[in-house]
Formats: sequence, structure tokens, C-alpha cells
Amino acid sequence: MTPFLNEEGMRWALRVFAEAPPGVERHLVLRNRQRVYGLLHAHHDEFRALGVSLFDYWVPSPSGSGYETFHAKVVLADAEFAYLGSANFIRYLCSSVEMGVLLEGLPVLAVAETVAAAKEISEKFSV
Repeated sequence: MTPFLNEEGMRWALRVFAEAPPGVERHLVLRNRQRVYGLLHAHHDEFRALGVSLFDYWVPSPSGSGYETFHAKVVLADAEFAYLGSANFIRYLCSSVEMGVLLEGLPVLAVAETVAAAKEISEKFSV
């Protein structure tokens, strides 16, 4: 789950998806897919081969003035492990000072529930 994505971040995410064992669901939740549609389309074959489901979290604000979004960056491995932090999936991911935590056990359930809720109100799409 990331609001920002570029080519370097995409390659990193695809490596993470590729290293997941068979049978593991692979989901990528983005914000405003139109901003990165060309990048997503360029990696269409990789998404399909890995079975990655894409979600666009870009919903109208309840007030009607703009949209609701997220700023969280999450890598949810399963119901046991998760990363939650500030590192965007962009070029500077490996060279900027970011902050994050690796969570294990019970706190991961809250992260998993939040990601599930975001996916529930997101638009699933394909490229």
C-alpha cells in the first residue's frame, strides 16, 4: 500500500511479490492510478505472471469537496508480520532517511484490518 510509486519502487515491489511463496495473495493498493498508469501498463505482464491484484484508493470525500486518500506505506506479509512507515515506493526509497517499524503478532491484525478496509472501498482494476 503506497500513495507514491515510480519505476525503482515498482521494481522493488515486484521483487517482493516474486519472492512470496506460491499461494500467497499479492495486492498493490495505490492512490490515483491515473498518475502512474503508464508505469503500471509497462509492467502488465509481470503483474499478470505474479497474479498481483491492483486497487485504486481514490474515493470522494463525504463532504463532497475533494477526495479521501491515505498516506500510509504498508507492506503486509501475512497476519504475523508487517512494515508500517514513511518510505514511499519511489527512487529515494533506499537513499533517504525514512522511519518505519516492523510489526509482529497482535499489532499486525490492526494493520491487516486497515488494509482490508482500504481495499473494500477501493476500485479493483487491471492494466
